[in-house]
Amino acid sequence: MRVRGPIPTLIAIALAVGACGGSAVPADDPSAGVPPPADTGSGPTGVLLWLHDGARTWPPHLWALPLDGGETARVDLPIVEDAIDWDWAPDLSRIVWLEDIQDGVPAARLVMGDPDGSSPTVIGELRNRDDYRGRAWSHDASRFAYAAYTDAGSTLTVVDAASGTSTEIESWADPVPVDVDWAPDGSGLVVGVAGDGAKAGVFTFAADGSDDRRLSERGAWRVRWSPDGSAIAFESSDHPGPTGIYLVAADGSGEHRVSPPDVVEMGPVWSPDGAWIAFASERDAEGLPVAGEARHQPLIDAGIYLMRPDGSDVRRLVEPVESGWVETWDWFASWPPGGG
Repeated sequence: MRVRGPIPTLIAIALAVGACGGSAVPADDPSAGVPPPADTGSGPTGVLLWLHDGARTWPPHLWALPLDGGETARVDLPIVEDAIDWDWAPDLSRIVWLEDIQDGVPAARLVMGDPDGSSPTVIGELRNRDDYRGRAWSHDASRFAYAAYTDAGSTLTVVDAASGTSTEIESWADPVPVDVDWAPDGSGLVVGVAGDGAKAGVFTFAADGSDDRRLSERGAWRVRWSPDGSAIAFESSDHPGPTGIYLVAADGSGEHRVSPPDVVEMGPVWSPDGAWIAFASERDAEGLPVAGEARHQPLIDAGIYLMRPDGSDVRRLVEPVESGWVETWDWFASWPPGGG
């Protein structure tokens, strides 16, 4: 579920689907070499999952927002004792959840199973639940990658879904925040390493951890590979400016900021057809942060928006909230698991 901050509880809020002014790409940077989506005339389709919290309960409420005009519905999470986080495979056939073990050592473990919580297989153990960092299913649901803090630093692990076998493919000597996503064809991974040091940046790897390549030197808190494989969207701080969304071509060229220079925006998620990016933003909230403020927590007083990959055609999906926080989580072609 990619929750990155303290958890207050949910309140239901009104949703509005409407248009607002789009952010223009600078005249001297027309898309900066990032190819446009193949179909720029389509409307958004599929179902966006998002979080909003305002009251202090666990687990936080998760909402499914159909983008074809359907009604927003609260997601019924699998009933698994002590589960606190869930990641569905793209085809909704499998699920990974995090279990918080009370008074245990280790204090948390990762489990893979069926969407209803049955057929569990332990795929990893962690010191505590906060050590679980970035994670992503491959598009064919055959593999699951996740990052974790360990006593030795940070690690990136790939799990084979059929056998449950885990393979550590990369490690860092320091506990750096790491996020990960798969190439659309499963041939490799994109990894975002946060921070400002020499280790920070956006990297690609082969699926076995070899052939690493640095695409950006910006510390990245979330990375997402476009469905056509041409570009990568990532969240980064533009010191001394606010956190925003960037795009870079998969060959490392054309890096540029898509977010306005003075607005905090986070959590880019590609639509299944690659024509849209969903994100959380404070662009319509009152009391916007002053320029220079960099934040990496879910946004308070924020809404959820859509935009084209070049930053145009911005549409607000979820109104800014007055309390708690909102965060985009994932975008599926269909919902719910099992068809229903």
